Amino acid sequence: MSINIGFWQTLKASGASFRNHNGLKLSASLAFYSIFSLGPMMLIIIFVSNLFWSRQAIDGTIYNQISELV
Repeated sequence: MSINIGFWQTLKASGASFRNHNGLKLSASLAFYSIFSLGPMMLIIIFVSNLFWSRQAIDGTIYNQISELV
């Protein structure tokens, strides 16, 4: 029974801390900057992977991953 009470106290404290530290604003800014960092990160990944694999293999893998995502 004490484990269940500890869980609810922890959950309540987490929610209060999330509100006190402006959690929604911080999570929104993290999502915003993450989206804008994806393009340059993909360029770096493609450049580095060109050192190890052929261009056709990389293009095919990227195309397959994007087509599965969409």
